[in-house]
Amino acid sequence: MNGQASAVHVVGLLAELVEKLLEYKAYYQLSVRETEVLREILLDHSISEIAEILFISPRTVKFHISSLLRKTGASSQRRLRRLIEEHDQFLKA
Repeated sequence: MNGQASAVHVVGLLAELVEKLLEYKAYYQLSVRETEVLREILLDHSISEIAEILFISPRTVKFHISSLLRKTGASSQRRLRRLIEEHDQFLKA
């Protein structure tokens, strides 16, 4: 894959991620910041990385994660990722 094709592929993946995040935001009634935290979780970033990326404290990240878990019914970040995967599978069916 050449540089231009690679860039087009990355843009396509990002557009798909944004579309899915908007679906999750509506389905789970997430705030904008919760949606941003979810994005970073799905990109496999740690709490400290999320805090740095979003310019918030790690404690605030943990607060938003707790809110995400409550709203989605997930018991952990791992379960949250699985729930999102199941949501995607359901939409594809």
